[in-house]
Amino acid sequence: KERLLKYNVAALIHERLTSSRHIATMYAFCGTSSLHEFSYYPDLSKQIEIWHAEHSAQEEYPGSIDTIRLLRIAVDVATAISDLHTFDGEAQATVAHGDLAGDQIIFVDGVYKLTDFEWAFFLRWNEKLDKVCPVSDNHLIDTSAPEETIHHHRTEKADVFSMGHIFYSILTGEDVYELNINHYLVAQGVRPFIPRHFYESEDDVHKVLLGAIERCWVGDPTERASAKVIAEDLRKDLERIEEERQSLDGVRWTIE
Repeated sequence: KERLLKYNVAALIHERLTSSRHIATMYAFCGTSSLHEFSYYPDLSKQIEIWHAEHSAQEEYPGSIDTIRLLRIAVDVATAISDLHTFDGEAQATVAHGDLAGDQIIFVDGVYKLTDFEWAFFLRWNEKLDKVCPVSDNHLIDTSAPEETIHHHRTEKADVFSMGHIFYSILTGEDVYELNINHYLVAQGVRPFIPRHFYESEDDVHKVLLGAIERCWVGDPTERASAKVIAEDLRKDLERIEEERQSLDGVRWTIE
């Protein structure tokens, strides 16, 4: 019965998010079965693993990876999570994914899309205190957000913390979920190691992704930026960097 309820919630979320091009489309649903659009490609986690392995083998990393491509992926990811959180209006989050990771993101028709809402949950709003009512959850994993360990509470801001893990993988090629960082250490402020060369890089994309990761990994959920704000900022950064690189390419072409 509980499992059936989870599938019902997942189906409802898919139905409400049909208008979002960043959410995988569900065509049909019955009981625990559903029909979704198909992706010919591996999930995002596997794609990242393949890209970084190929470039590392060629001893060209990090310079040869198309960093603009990485930033476009980050924009798609953040937009998908923003659409999920705000489908019922931008004033407050209505639903959280609850199990966000790169293997729940697929590539369809040129867009990275979020799927798999089996562990998603709806959020209630406390009108007297004007804030979201956190959901109690004692299920902890090594990558849990600090508030889940400290208070055993979860809101949509835990998704934002997990989004930082995905950005980390996009940037470094490492899977946070395989680093075995104890969630008690995470609650105390410990975060996955980021190699120094990313901080020393002159590539604006690296700087943007580092900034986004830091915002996602803020320990206090009330100080952590929303997915919508991060998505909007990443989109602006992408437009700015694309324009700058196009202008630079034009200068190079003129000189040649």
